[in-house]
Amino acid sequence: MTQTQLIAAIKARVRAKPRVPNPPVSEEALVALESLLPGPLPRLFRRLYAAIGDGGFGPGYGLLRLAGVRHEYLRFRRIYTWWPGGLIPVLEWGCGIFSCLDVAGALTPVLRYDPDVEEGQARRVLGPGYVAPHLLPEAASLHGWLEAWLSGTPLFGLSPSELDEAVED
Repeated sequence: MTQTQLIAAIKARVRAKPRVPNPPVSEEALVALESLLPGPLPRLFRRLYAAIGDGGFGPGYGLLRLAGVRHEYLRFRRIYTWWPGGLIPVLEWGCGIFSCLDVAGALTPVLRYDPDVEEGQARRVLGPGYVAPHLLPEAASLHGWLEAWLSGTPLFGLSPSELDEAVED
């Protein structure tokens, strides 16, 4: 599916819901968020917020509003000295678990921040795929993550119970 087809499919899904989406964001709002980051926002992320709306749609409870993305990014950067500069929280699943975009990555991989996953456990299971404490791979790209959501595929790459099982093997 091309990026244009993906945006159209998401728009169709949003229109099919009874809830009215948030209005799209301005270019200025995107530039303001981008100014906090070490590089530009991915084109697909910009298109989602500028063409579809300011969060409230997508997996789980929906993407965060742009102000929420900014707030959570600054909060994580303040709390954790190790938090990667290009990692922006975009969706909260509840219980402090977030899906985050690595905007510095070529394909914009999606990582899950889960405060309940112990660092040692993640290091053992992920090996060279380990990024930082509490961060787990969720999808290789934002595009693929959204396609999986549209098709009804579960979005968590590894659950804490799967981590436990992998460690026990």
